[in-house]
Amino acid sequence: MKRLISILTPFLVIGFIMYILIDFRRVEVLSAEEKQAIDRYRQELVKGTLLNNNKKDGVFLKQDFDQIATSLELLHEHSHYYVFGPAWGERLANPAREFNKIQAILNKPMYKGDIAHQAFLQSLQADLAESRKQINKRLGHDILDDLATLVFTNEITEERQWSNAKTIQVMKDLGVKLIKEDAKAGVTPPGQQPANAPAGTQPNQP
Repeated sequence: MKRLISILTPFLVIGFIMYILIDFRRVEVLSAEEKQAIDRYRQELVKGTLLNNNKKDGVFLKQDFDQIATSLELLHEHSHYYVFGPAWGERLANPAREFNKIQAILNKPMYKGDIAHQAFLQSLQADLAESRKQINKRLGHDILDDLATLVFTNEITEERQWSNAKTIQVMKDLGVKLIKEDAKAGVTPPGQQPANAPAGTQPNQP
């Protein structure tokens, strides 16, 4: 028996190390360019707050954006409870209720018929469906974490992407396009300083 244990121990140790490494590979430290692209598209999410000052542009009404953000944070905390333990989150009695609140918003005609933002809305629907299926597992937690901290937030402070959320990839791709359009139009997004601005110049304020 001792001989068997001595033979198996190295394999068990290697297996444990591989498990840890595979788990950590899910986490991506966002480059400055990726974070900028995500944040640029995030600025398109709330109507009436866009750089072009067109109140009809943008994806969500502010009250809808805020409700989705609230529900996602509650779901994020709920998944934290199951994945990392009670000390790290707060369990919801009925997590389906929060998913239903988000879905009720996305089912509104103004969003279902929004062709201009179809790629973003479809990817969001797919991520929500996956996180709902995996709500008490690491995969579900990581998707909810990314949606709560990188998408439905007033300011991005997170430096990492935990999941392969489709929504984040769409925001990266479309954010890059918006940054290029801004450059052509001579528009400086909030928080960034124009390339030809003198040293010490304050960046544009939102």
